[in-house]
Amino acid sequence: MIVTNFRDNTLILLRNRPVWLTLKLISDETTIPEGWLKMFSQNKIIDPSVNRIETLKNYLESKVK
Repeated sequence: MIVTNFRDNTLILLRNRPVWLTLKLISDETTIPEGWLKMFSQNKIIDPSVNRIETLKNYLESKVK
């Protein structure tokens, strides 16, 4: 697996999100499919889209401040 700080930092944010911030809620508010979020959180997507990662990272950072 290729190591990328952008992807890996986003994965850390997702895994360490508050309990109330469910994958369903994230999906509803970002339009990123819940199944994709689940697979990404389990590190099962080897080369995820930078657009989804950026959307997810920005969303998570706005929610966990």
